[in-house]
Amino acid sequence: EAAHTDLWRVLVGLDLMSSVTASIPADDPLPEKLTDHRAVSVTGVHDKMWLRILDVDRALQSRTYSADLDVVLEVTDEFRGRGGVFDLSVRDGAATVTPSTSAPTIRMDISALGSVFLGGTPARTLAAAERVWAADAATLRAFDRAFATDRAPYSGTFF
Repeated sequence: EAAHTDLWRVLVGLDLMSSVTASIPADDPLPEKLTDHRAVSVTGVHDKMWLRILDVDRALQSRTYSADLDVVLEVTDEFRGRGGVFDLSVRDGAATVTPSTSAPTIRMDISALGSVFLGGTPARTLAAAERVWAADAATLRAFDRAFATDRAPYSGTFF
């Protein structure tokens, strides 16, 4: 954080520079470090990272998690048909994912899972937009705790 602050201090202190343009992550602490919020303007917000999960169970097993979780997750994928119903169990940051015949306790389509997967969009936000369904509020809270990350996902380069 000290290097981040020092770098920005140098950039905004350059003589003969009337402006500095930068792309920063949504959760970058820079706005809170500024002493004059009115001296800065946001000229645009752009997404640079999209994610489409092609193999749900392998993807869910490949990441780490912030909290333990036990849900039956239904993922629909009308385009590629690679969804399904899965028992998702997380212990000590690692997931076990197996096909399930149980009734889902949380449902979403593949695009919602892509949004939640990297930790940038809470499932509760997508539930409010009617893109995620959960059996109850406690399941939704537990799902969000498990998928939470310390930093929002960010790609500094559009690809």
